[in-house]
Amino acid sequence: MRASPLNVFVHGYFWVVVFFILSGFVLPLRYFATRKDSCIYGGTFRRYLRLMIPAAVAISLYYWVVKMGFTQPKSFRTLKRKNFAHLIFDGLFGIWFGDTSYCIATWTLSIELFATFFVYLLASTAINYRNRFYIYVLVCLFVFIV
Repeated sequence: MRASPLNVFVHGYFWVVVFFILSGFVLPLRYFATRKDSCIYGGTFRRYLRLMIPAAVAISLYYWVVKMGFTQPKSFRTLKRKNFAHLIFDGLFGIWFGDTSYCIATWTLSIELFATFFVYLLASTAINYRNRFYIYVLVCLFVFIV
């Protein structure tokens, strides 16, 4: 299976990219249907809360497991040095700027949050242009090239 092209479907990074693409299409749909700016503002605020609450719960569980001593003595060294104030700060801000000391899977969260802001900005900017499809194609090409 490792040498097969089907390995792409088993690998997690492929599904993360699929999730990002679907999110980019789904997030501005309500705004396109209603053309109300409140969809952008409310969507941005709700998106942070939807991502922050499960992430805060997950890193709290990691923190609790490490602090209770359920891990190997030499593992999670950086996490063992953190206190409860670090946990709160990292849950509210740190993981959104690439802090993966709690869990390596949190690398996707900062990308998802800032991509959401970019999608809403692009949707609110390009909605007034008749040929906005070309703007979307150029942005997609730029993102995939860079």
